[in-house]
Amino acid sequence: MNKWVLIFFIFIISFLTACQSDDPLDLSQPPSTEISDSNPPNDDQSSSTEDEQEQDPIIQQLEQMTLKQKIGQLFVVGFDGLEPNDQIKTLIQEHHVGGIILFSRNIETSKQLLQLTNDLKQLNQSNQIPLIISVDEEGGRVSRLPSNATKFPSNLFIGGKGDPVLTHDIGLVIGNELAAHGFNLDYAPVFDIFSNPKNTVIGDRAYGTTPEIVKEHGNAFMFGLQKSNVISVVKHFPGHGDTVIDSHKGLPVVHKTVEQLKELELQPFQEAIQEGADVVMAAHIQYPNIDGSGRPASLSKILITELLRNDMDFQGVVITDDMEMGAIKKHYGAGEAAVYAVQAGVDLLLYSHHYDLQKEAIQSIEVAIETGEITLQQLNESVERILRLKEKYNLNDDPQSKAGLEIVGSEKHQAVRDQLMD
Repeated sequence: MNKWVLIFFIFIISFLTACQSDDPLDLSQPPSTEISDSNPPNDDQSSSTEDEQEQDPIIQQLEQMTLKQKIGQLFVVGFDGLEPNDQIKTLIQEHHVGGIILFSRNIETSKQLLQLTNDLKQLNQSNQIPLIISVDEEGGRVSRLPSNATKFPSNLFIGGKGDPVLTHDIGLVIGNELAAHGFNLDYAPVFDIFSNPKNTVIGDRAYGTTPEIVKEHGNAFMFGLQKSNVISVVKHFPGHGDTVIDSHKGLPVVHKTVEQLKELELQPFQEAIQEGADVVMAAHIQYPNIDGSGRPASLSKILITELLRNDMDFQGVVITDDMEMGAIKKHYGAGEAAVYAVQAGVDLLLYSHHYDLQKEAIQSIEVAIETGEITLQQLNESVERILRLKEKYNLNDDPQSKAGLEIVGSEKHQAVRDQLMD
């Protein structure tokens, strides 16, 4: 058979087979360019869909927040009284403040304190972001908890015992008793080195006179707090141990360079960062040989952004020391200081007492963002860090049960104190 005849027969057979199939070839229509539901999309569409499904919930939350809500998250505020007053209600419900700080003026008994923290959380129910409820509970002479709580001697005494395991247990006891009262953040431990005997503001609040002692016991206490699910705050960066002036009353000046700080003061802070510190408190101390602007560390971009964040690689939350202290009030307006602090790279601004100063600071941040003195990007970065911190510790505004107070001052906790005193 001629090969061309054979090829013709093969073609005819193939054509007839295609026509008899369940899915005949329709030569009258052009091929479809649509992708059916059963077919995978192209790479670009696939990645876009996955991004939408897997978008970081913190970023989603940030994108849904109003400007006023974002600004509010930057503030931790205090107030007068044993129960919420109208001013704190306004700050929580209208200004959406990120946190509250309580002092001795707010605390009387364990039951009253628990009721207060629960009331504050209740006031925040309309906000989607839970409150930081914070306090200074270092032990020793800086203690705010009621008299029935377990009380410990000074950090200098604790450091002198040379038992970091015991220091860890002290942090755990204090953390558990704080949590029982409704607190979720403690402005402790102190990471300052008691290097100047004339320094009365720090003194026995420090764990020791060497970086090694401070590192060992500061981290041990920090781990104890973290184990109790209470956020720890290492303070007072870059070191308050070599000062004479009390920053509550005036502005201390330290004539050291960065290189000199690295030889002593910064060592405990660097160690804490490497060990997982979540929050660092910036001190109101002036370093003229580091920042010629005259601004204290808490308002200094050189010390906060360039040194702490970039050089020391701290990616967590930075909070100021109290912005109503003499070191700030005598040299800056409340709003002016707030703007400088945020520009420096601070995330949380602590205003402990006066409503007029708190309002002025909030309004000044609003204006600074409107005028571009503070960029939206910088605001978003700070709020993101705050939201991630709250998520990490699973903060919520659920009321705390009175049953939890049973551990406060318990025999088990007193046994830790007794072990220290042996």
